[in-house]
Amino acid sequence: MRPSHAPSPPNADEAFRRQVIDRFGLLPNFFRSAKAAPGLIDRLWDFAKSAYLDSPLPPLFKERLFVHLSRFCPVRYCIVRHLGFLTGFGRPAGDAGVTPHTVEQGMALLRRAVPDAIAFEQALARLERNQHPVAIPAPATALESDLFDVLTILFLAPLGSGRARHAIEAAIGAENLEFLIAFLAFIRTAHFWTETHPDLDCEPDMIKLMAQNEELARLLLDPTDSDWTRGEAERATVLASLRESEVRFYAVADLVPDLLWGGDPSGRTTWINRRWQDYTGRSFEHARAEGWLEAIHPDDRAASHRNFQHAIDAGLAFQQEHRIRSRDGSSRWFLMRGEPVRDVAGRVIEWFGSATDIEEQKCRQESLLDANRMLEQRVAERTAELQSALDALEAETAERGRAEDALRQSQKMEAIGQLTGGIAHDFNNLLTGIIGSLELLATRLSQGRVQDLDRYVATARGTADRAVALTHRLLSFARRQTLDPRATPANRQVSEMEDLIRRTVGPSITVRTILAVELGQIMCDPNQLGNALLNLCINARDAMPDGGELTLETANVELGLPAAREHDMAPGSYVTLAVSDTGTGMAPDVVARAFEPFFTTKPLGQGTGLGLSMIHGFIQQSGGKVHIDSVPGSGTTVRLYLPRISVRPEDMPASLNLFDARRAEQGETVLIVDDEPAVRMLVTEVLQDLGYAAIEAISGNSALTVLGSDARIDLLITDVGLPGGMNGMQLAAAARRVRTDLKVLFITGYADQAGFGSEALDRGMHIMTKPFTMQALTSRVKTIIAGD
Repeated sequence: MRPSHAPSPPNADEAFRRQVIDRFGLLPNFFRSAKAAPGLIDRLWDFAKSAYLDSPLPPLFKERLFVHLSRFCPVRYCIVRHLGFLTGFGRPAGDAGVTPHTVEQGMALLRRAVPDAIAFEQALARLERNQHPVAIPAPATALESDLFDVLTILFLAPLGSGRARHAIEAAIGAENLEFLIAFLAFIRTAHFWTETHPDLDCEPDMIKLMAQNEELARLLLDPTDSDWTRGEAERATVLASLRESEVRFYAVADLVPDLLWGGDPSGRTTWINRRWQDYTGRSFEHARAEGWLEAIHPDDRAASHRNFQHAIDAGLAFQQEHRIRSRDGSSRWFLMRGEPVRDVAGRVIEWFGSATDIEEQKCRQESLLDANRMLEQRVAERTAELQSALDALEAETAERGRAEDALRQSQKMEAIGQLTGGIAHDFNNLLTGIIGSLELLATRLSQGRVQDLDRYVATARGTADRAVALTHRLLSFARRQTLDPRATPANRQVSEMEDLIRRTVGPSITVRTILAVELGQIMCDPNQLGNALLNLCINARDAMPDGGELTLETANVELGLPAAREHDMAPGSYVTLAVSDTGTGMAPDVVARAFEPFFTTKPLGQGTGLGLSMIHGFIQQSGGKVHIDSVPGSGTTVRLYLPRISVRPEDMPASLNLFDARRAEQGETVLIVDDEPAVRMLVTEVLQDLGYAAIEAISGNSALTVLGSDARIDLLITDVGLPGGMNGMQLAAAARRVRTDLKVLFITGYADQAGFGSEALDRGMHIMTKPFTMQALTSRVKTIIAGD
């Protein structure tokens, strides 16, 4: 017979509801079900009180565990209601004295990942390593997290969770384990009851809370985690996978040749592989008691411990080379590596380490170091020997250099002596012609004989022009000549010099000219170009001591990009002047040094080595290039390349006569500054003859006095080298500060003293090189003042 139950008295239900409300602060719908079986809910209430409400387990721990395990119930009533108890919508585990969680703390619990097989295994291992049971852990701690994971195994698969029971007992003790089993039984009962009473509705307080927080509602009502409860076969598969994974892991760990170990978060040894035990002779119990550091060589132990402790404190991987003692007392070198294992929250939950035998590498490394040290020693010894030999060679080279310098200086001095002797001879001849002409001119005038006086004037003038040409050549050799570039017809230059060249090279050498028709103009200093041609012809003459043929040739040349690159020049139009001989020629090494100053192949006393160097500098300064083609025994061709310009013949300057010079306009005034009285007198008189007002000054300071006055000054003519501490360039700069548009003409016989070239002059400044003719001066003055 089925037992019967007497119906509850009318006030019994009310008393029951007061009991529930007194504990939870409200009456859950759970305790309003089972109306068809009066008194049954009362008995469930008694079970709830003994296994859940009155259990000595901490209230927050119980409520958090209830919420965690309710994730696996497909009906969501339990998880919704108990999340309400946990967060203050009711009382956690029916305890009014407990501070409930915030909603955010409750959501953090709901977001906790469901452990997989690996997480189960790791949590089990950590709980098993506890030597002494501890109390129930505080909420949201690492120990609580591990305990929840292992309790999940016990809850879902109690028949196959013997290891889980042992791990929980090791962590919190046998008594707490029994209370937990009773609590898990109540949770399972509550889940079964709600699954068989799907008409249970959530209370209004939780419906309102979920309506206000969509994320909370999503977490509570998501039934995904309930899949863990599907079928015993699936649960058995999970547990079997855990066991198989553990077996495979330890089998693999025992097969590898490395020494492997595991440790808890504090670094205490939790397992070692068989290779570690075989090599060190230490059992797992020994290693667990003393730690893996005890197997390290005593000399390396302190450093290894320091590095490992630093890695533990920082939670970082570490690597260390040290010796590990074997069972027979010997030691070998190992590379120890340790890697932390972290949980989903990023906390270190385990250490995994390996030690790889590197004894052979260490031996090879030491042998290599010994070889390197020996090699370094040999290199040092050999370097010392080479340095000693180098020092001796440098000393010998320095001595040879001093001897060569002394010889070169001697040759220079001899060349200078010969040069100055020749210059003195030439100037004596020139001065004789000038002085003699002037004396005869004075004598004829005193006698009143004025016929044929032009003959004496012409002789003196011609002789002076020859002196000017000689001076230019000397300055050119000294590289002190200020260039005066102007449009120059190269054919006319060659033609005018042809007679001089024939007389210079002598009758044994045939001179031939090949002049191009419609040859373009070039922009250069014609005097310097004449000197260059004369020097090349003299070199050609010296290369033909037994006579030969000398050819001067001009041509128009167009250089495209490939040809320009070959000659190291810019592409464009050029005029070439080539001097060719049929002499001895030059070897390639001589050609390579031909432009070096003072380099010469001529016998002592027959050359200074300055000619080709001067030509090279002049052509480069004029924007051109010099190329030498020579074949030993066949002759040499020196070809000058100068840029071609477009100038019409009618634009070429014509010779002027002093009396044909244009006269000054009314009031035009020129300030003349020169410390040489003769120069001031000549310039002043010729300008006054042409109608200019001329003011003289002997220094820069006296000139500045004039410039600071109200006097009209149209042009400043100044020497560059002036006495009194102010040169011509400084005077011009000071004058421009007073008269900003003042035009300036520098006259100088030694322009390099002022350190400027014609291209460096400011706008409105010009330069003339002494000596110059009065016709050239007056023409230049008129042009500058007119602004042409």
